[in-house]
Amino acid sequence: MDLLKKIFVMFAVYGTGNATCPSKFTFDSADLFATRVGQSQRLCEAANQCAQLGNNISAIVFLIGRNAPKLPVQGLEHWTGVNQLLVYRNALKTGWYDVNPNTPEYTTGSDFQWGPTQPNGEEPVTTYTQILKTYDDYPMVITSAPFPVFCEYGGPRAKTNMGIQFRSTFPVPLTNFVQSNPLFYGCFNEILPQFTPIQCAVA
Repeated sequence: MDLLKKIFVMFAVYGTGNATCPSKFTFDSADLFATRVGQSQRLCEAANQCAQLGNNISAIVFLIGRNAPKLPVQGLEHWTGVNQLLVYRNALKTGWYDVNPNTPEYTTGSDFQWGPTQPNGEEPVTTYTQILKTYDDYPMVITSAPFPVFCEYGGPRAKTNMGIQFRSTFPVPLTNFVQSNPLFYGCFNEILPQFTPIQCAVA
């Protein structure tokens, strides 16, 4: 179970710089460089595809999240990095995180573009439906046709220490390190007789 490893990698801050858009990023606008890298039935695999692209070009690349409405494509439903993996927001519309490592403190506000009955609180991650222009909460693994994966460019990786400051209010304390909701993926009460919480997190 390497979910938490992947989440921490997605939230790691390397530094930013609004440089020229790399050639691999086909959706180029004033404030968004993005590209479609493939498709997946799993959120973690989708995020990993973006991380792999970033490794290949030595840049910060992540699964598109709150900028999904800016994509100049039509008619698709696709994975996004907006999630409640580290904090349980249930059906609350605010407080969901985005995997953009340049703004790890960002959370959704009251004006976020949820669907009419969303979020329903039963799923940990989200998809964006372009024709409806709305986000829906969604399970991390699907059995239907795979969703497209769009990655956003966040700038070149910094070569120096960014001097990140940790405060009592950030990063958010993990109050529910062990998941109690069986619909979510993570460290569950059921597996803890075999593993300690720390073993589960780093497995």
